[in-house]
Amino acid sequence: MLLTVKTKLHPTKDQHLKLLRTMERFNEACNYVSEFAWRTKVFDKVTIQKNLYYDIRSQFGLSAQMTVRLVGKVSESYLADRSCYHEFKPHGAIIYDQRILTIKTLDACSILTLEGREKISMSFGRSQPLDLKRVRGLLISSL
Repeated sequence: MLLTVKTKLHPTKDQHLKLLRTMERFNEACNYVSEFAWRTKVFDKVTIQKNLYYDIRSQFGLSAQMTVRLVGKVSESYLADRSCYHEFKPHGAIIYDQRILTIKTLDACSILTLEGREKISMSFGRSQPLDLKRVRGLLISSL
């Protein structure tokens, strides 16, 4: 059974800027991958990753896991529709997994940014108790 918990991050101004820069760079890299996929008509993530993994890491300064996640994001977008080129907005969603975002306590998490990990306070609705053993990943769509 999946449990979805809506959380709100409470970053400092500096942390907010780091998260925003990371999000923008992530989506800039998505556009780089999307351009390759559209031009070559290669849409499966394994082939894209084999062709672009090291380029993405060096050109965009993203971690290994973020690189894997963005290739998946682009590939999945083309699974839904291959009739046109897909462009990703600078503040488009990043799907964080347990390697990129870790819940440390009930009121704090650690998120990987371009400049390293940031411990950010957070809150969530109190209607459901949160069992940290069940947390696997989060979708953060905007700041």
